[in-house]
Amino acid sequence: MLADQRVQALIAQLPGRDIAIQRHNDAQHALHKLGMLVDFGLRNGDPGISELLDAILKHQSESGAFQSPVSIPVAFGGSGKEEWTWLACDAPLLLHALLALGYGRDERIENALKHLAGLVEENGWRCAGAPEVGKFRDQGGGATRARSRRCTA
Repeated sequence: MLADQRVQALIAQLPGRDIAIQRHNDAQHALHKLGMLVDFGLRNGDPGISELLDAILKHQSESGAFQSPVSIPVAFGGSGKEEWTWLACDAPLLLHALLALGYGRDERIENALKHLAGLVEENGWRCAGAPEVGKFRDQGGGATRARSRRCTA
């Protein structure tokens, strides 16, 4: 798997994850590429993966969630500027990758798990974000705490 040029190309695109999320359903986004590599069975120690993990671990919020560069459009209540923050639709993807890549007993991961568990409501996880992003609107027109299936940033 590691010798495949397409897998190598995916790995090369990821370190730094510096492309701001604008649509969470964009298959070209680094979060989804990372998830695919994890599903392929790549592990910490594989070429390029350690650097990627270091980049993820550098961006953890005070609340415990791992952050991504996000640009919330003004039309959805954001500033339109890129900032490192967390959204409930992204942070679990990073957490899943870290767990799958062997960081389950790391204190930072345990803090992220506690944070994610603390977001659950009676009917599941709703669209939510870090306090600094304020109230942005999901694609259905509701605020971050609205009953929506997916939110847009």
